[in-house]
Amino acid sequence: MPFMKTFYAFKAIMNRALGRYNKIMKPYILRSLLLWACDRVKLRYLSNEDIVAECLLGLIDDTLQCLLSRSCPNYFIPQYNMIGHLDDQTVLKLCQVVLMVRSDPAEHVRNAVDQVKAARELTKSYHDEQIERRPISSSANGAPQSNVKQNSRQELDLAEKMRRLVDSNPGKSISVFINPDDHSQPHFRIDGKFF
Repeated sequence: MPFMKTFYAFKAIMNRALGRYNKIMKPYILRSLLLWACDRVKLRYLSNEDIVAECLLGLIDDTLQCLLSRSCPNYFIPQYNMIGHLDDQTVLKLCQVVLMVRSDPAEHVRNAVDQVKAARELTKSYHDEQIERRPISSSANGAPQSNVKQNSRQELDLAEKMRRLVDSNPGKSISVFINPDDHSQPHFRIDGKFF
């Protein structure tokens, strides 16, 4: 669903921009803003690929409005205001950060994408380095055994399979079940269906 792509971009941008204020403007607050926005907007609008940028700006504006009014009700317990306890200085700083994001959202999207790409490259190079560093054990007759390398390859294959599942099933609940007695055959559950 395009609106979920918007939310992931919004969350990445805000988490990066908020920096040390992430402990105040927690991801749960951002999710609540998403849920309230989903209630306000019609489903056919949310599923339209052409409005991703508008939705992103709308979520940023909702965040600013929530801060300015000091009112961000919990989606499930609307009587609970999640930011009502914030002092003036904190609200001012948070508003400045959100306004900075709102002034040039495209730049913040580019920065967030670059950060994700860099993190993926670091992860890939780390895994490649770990595979190269693992020693190959020898059997009793001196022949090398590559079980460790084979297990590492299986772990990387499982991680890649999980990444593809997550990418192809955005917004769905995905679980992995691994039998402790047989690691070679993981089972996946996506929204209640087993694979």
